Amino acid sequence: MTGVEGVFKKQGISGCFHEISGQSPRDSSVRHSCVGRDGEWVFDPHPIGDGVNEDLTFGIFVALEPWRFVCDKTVTEKP
Repeated sequence: MTGVEGVFKKQGISGCFHEISGQSPRDSSVRHSCVGRDGEWVFDPHPIGDGVNEDLTFGIFVALEPWRFVCDKTVTEKP
């Protein structure tokens, strides 16, 4: 397996949400980004929802200071 899916499988990663960007299906001169999970796009923010024509690049979402999402929003230090 190659491409984005292959990277996740090779590393034993599953359940990972990430960004996938590639050519827009509406205009090949424009790049477009979608939300992916484990190498496959699962959400397109564009109203038409066509995704991307080719998975060219991807990035992984990283939560900085993740304890802020589970603790009081006023927390300034790690619990």
